[in-house]
Amino acid sequence: MGYANASTLNLPFILYCQELAIGLNSISVCFFAKLQLQESNIITVYPLLQGYMTEKHEPCLICERVTLWRNGQNPYFIHEFEHSIFVIGDHQFHRGYSLILLKKHIRELHELPPLIQSALFQEVMLAGQAIVNAFSPWKMNYACYGNGEPHIHWHLFPRYESDPDRKTNPWRNVSEFKHHLISSQTAQNLREKVTEHLSLLITR
Repeated sequence: MGYANASTLNLPFILYCQELAIGLNSISVCFFAKLQLQESNIITVYPLLQGYMTEKHEPCLICERVTLWRNGQNPYFIHEFEHSIFVIGDHQFHRGYSLILLKKHIRELHELPPLIQSALFQEVMLAGQAIVNAFSPWKMNYACYGNGEPHIHWHLFPRYESDPDRKTNPWRNVSEFKHHLISSQTAQNLREKVTEHLSLLITR
């Protein structure tokens, strides 16, 4: 296995491989290496996307939604980022409620390599800003738990001044969510509204 010469690079991370990498499925042979440039040697090695290959797991609602998107059948889809997809929530108790779904089935944020963690956070922030620009909420709430569906995903809740419970957690009225399920037409209208603002952010 060969290592890149750190003295020829001006990067904090490099990629080295035992053999040709083929997409994300080559995680057993490819690694991210963090360099100590001044000494030209490797001090930390991260397996490339450790755990980032889809493995056998229990049935997963998030995976089902991602599969629908891949097949062009997810009516809630807004935008594809590099590592995630941005979707409108099934219910709109909080107008503009949306989610970021990681494309791969990974259980924990800390299982992602640092570069992917940072990139995913930027995707969440872009989605959040698009929601703010589209709906002008009083506050944004971001939540990433995964206790019910152990597949990394973020809930993006816009909160409004008109909500008497706005200073409590967004699940306070969870029993009401089922009464605010939306039609595919409503999803399309919301998607178009958010997409308009997201496009402006991405093209800056």
